[in-house]
Amino acid sequence: MRKTHAKTFAALVALMMIPALMTGCLVEGPADVPSPSAPATATLTLSPLPTAALPTAAPTPAPTPAAATTPDAAQKALLVQIRAEAEKGKTINCEYPLKSNMTAIEDDWGAPDFSEYVAAAKGEYALYETRDTAFGFNKGAQVFEVRSFDERLGQLRLSAVKNEYGAPPHEAATPTDMIIGYYAGAEYRLLLVFPKPTPEDSDPLLDHYSVFYPAGTVNMMADDPGREW
Repeated sequence: MRKTHAKTFAALVALMMIPALMTGCLVEGPADVPSPSAPATATLTLSPLPTAALPTAAPTPAPTPAAATTPDAAQKALLVQIRAEAEKGKTINCEYPLKSNMTAIEDDWGAPDFSEYVAAAKGEYALYETRDTAFGFNKGAQVFEVRSFDERLGQLRLSAVKNEYGAPPHEAATPTDMIIGYYAGAEYRLLLVFPKPTPEDSDPLLDHYSVFYPAGTVNMMADDPGREW
């Protein structure tokens, strides 16, 4: 089982709340892919510390860019598989695609190891540790996100992913993670999560990834446009 599972479920869910917790940029996607209206984001206001209370410290050095990694044959095949399955709404290690019914999944797999409703992420998340998979689903039990923790992902570096997929149309960051996103056909998104690059490791290995269905987070009755990424 991968080290990712040592995280608390709350931390796992925090990574799913991309529009609410991450800062980043979004560039225009393919011309034939409509972009839904951006979801409203809550603003958190923090009172500044008095100037005298701020300590003097040396600036943190920026990560030194690592030489771009070209994926070898096995890595390239894995990246091709990840993207091909994403366009079908699936991950490489789960037979259940996006839009599946969560009740049917529980009938087959049993109760999840942990589940929690997260309003900012637009649904409930269920973790199946032994299957290296988590699902996000809406109030109608429709799956809108499938997350993979497959062990094979640990061989893929950030630069190798960008080398194969190109410049990502979406990038975001948390204090500890970097997320890059790609379109996977007209309906779906492919989101890949890496440890945040540091001076010691400027080309981190892939931690986990997910396929995402933005339309599954829309709640028309509540006038909620849902998540774009």
